[in-house]
Amino acid sequence: MQGHRPFLALTASRGAGQAANSPCPISDGEFVGRQRSRIGEESAKAETERGWEEWFSLLDAWGATEMGHAPTAKHFEEAYDLSGWWAQKVTVEFERVRGLREVGQRGDEFVATVQRTIRAFPEPAYAALTEPDHLSRWFAQDARADVRIGGRYENKDGDRGKFLRLDPPGRIKYTWENPGRAPGTMVEIWIDPKYEARSLIRLEHSRLKNREELEDLRTDGAGPSIRCAPTWRREG
Repeated sequence: MQGHRPFLALTASRGAGQAANSPCPISDGEFVGRQRSRIGEESAKAETERGWEEWFSLLDAWGATEMGHAPTAKHFEEAYDLSGWWAQKVTVEFERVRGLREVGQRGDEFVATVQRTIRAFPEPAYAALTEPDHLSRWFAQDARADVRIGGRYENKDGDRGKFLRLDPPGRIKYTWENPGRAPGTMVEIWIDPKYEARSLIRLEHSRLKNREELEDLRTDGAGPSIRCAPTWRREG
């Protein structure tokens, strides 16, 4: 048994999904369950053209504290042409800094997020995250998946769920129904092209019921897996 894990594995990968023997570390600031959860100022500017304080000023001016999380995230996604992931991240960071939530909390739920740049074009990265032959090589035992909206996936590690959104090669969304590890939760992945044949993978595991469930994912089998994306490289 390899253990129960959300989608991104503990170990780095070499080639198209071959697992490495050593764990893959993650930099502080990338996993929302940690005390230092914020993505760095330069990374925020590079991705959104604004730093954190500028975003927080805009959120204050718009009245985000009174408007609430969902309307705020929707407004900033549309008004400032942010991706859904960045709209959520900006809103969550604002709420955390203003004392409106705990680290990892979003409304009545807790959320774990991670991002990492990998050596792969979006197309092979998307394949490695959805196709059973790839998943069986680096993620789980005997992975099976009907890769279509409404199709189901499962493996011998107990992971199972249903695909809700598939936009190749950029977005994947599915339910997480592992009965022994945070059942009834949701995973969403964004894959964005970067420079020099690289991709930025962002993963969000949401609808966690409490901080204990988030910490359990982070420290015991499941959660550490979302802390580290595989480092694929395009072959051939």
